[in-house]
Amino acid sequence: MRAPMRKLPTLPEIPKMRPQAVATIAVGVVAAVLLLAYRGGAFAAMNPPATGQTQAAAGSLGAPQATAGVLGMHSRSDVYGLGPQASAVVKAAMSQVGGRYANYGDTPKTGFSCVGLVHWSFAQVGLTVPESAPALATAYPTIKGAMPDGAHLMPGDILLFQNTAWAGYSHASIYVGNGKMVSADSYETGIRLEAFNTPYWVQHWAGAVRVPALVQDMAPTPAP
Repeated sequence: MRAPMRKLPTLPEIPKMRPQAVATIAVGVVAAVLLLAYRGGAFAAMNPPATGQTQAAAGSLGAPQATAGVLGMHSRSDVYGLGPQASAVVKAAMSQVGGRYANYGDTPKTGFSCVGLVHWSFAQVGLTVPESAPALATAYPTIKGAMPDGAHLMPGDILLFQNTAWAGYSHASIYVGNGKMVSADSYETGIRLEAFNTPYWVQHWAGAVRVPALVQDMAPTPAP
C-alpha cells in the first residue's frame, strides 16, 4: 500500500524580466569575461615561465630532446686505433725539435734531412721505412680523406708534400697531433714543430700514408 501523496507547497512566482534588462545583464557578463581574459594574458606576458620549466613541459608532452653533439661525438668508422709504437715514434720525433738540418743525414750527430728524420724516428721502435719521399708514398697505404687541417690523420702518420725543392714528392714529415707536424725543413729553421695548415704547405700538400705496424685491432675480444 502506497503512502498517500501530499500536496506540494506552491512555489512563489518568479517575476518576469523585461527584454531591455536581460540585454543589459548579458552585455555586463560578456564584458567581465573579456576583462578577466585580458588581465590573465597580461600577467602571463609579464611573468614568462623559466626556460627549464618550458623545456620540462615540452619534454613531458613528448617533444624531441636535444641530443645532437652527444651521439657520435667520439664515433669511429672502424675498430682500429694506434698501437704503443705510434706514441714512441712521435716521442722520438719530438725529441729532435730544435736539432740541426742536413741535406743528407739521419742521426742527431749528422743532423737530419726531412726523410732522414722520418727514417730515424721509426728506427727507434724497430721499424725500417724508406728514406725517400717517393718511396714512402708508394710503400704504404694512402690515408683517404687526409687533409692539411688534420682530418683523418692519427699521430705517427707520415705527411707528404710535392714540388718544394724539386718536382714530384719532395718532402716528408711526421704528424704528431693537434694539426702539427715535426719537420726538418731547412738550415735556417732546423727541425721544428709547426702547423701545416698554412698557405705554403697547403699549396704543396700531397697526402699522407700510414705504416700498418703502428695500427692495432681495437675490436673487443669475443667472450669464450
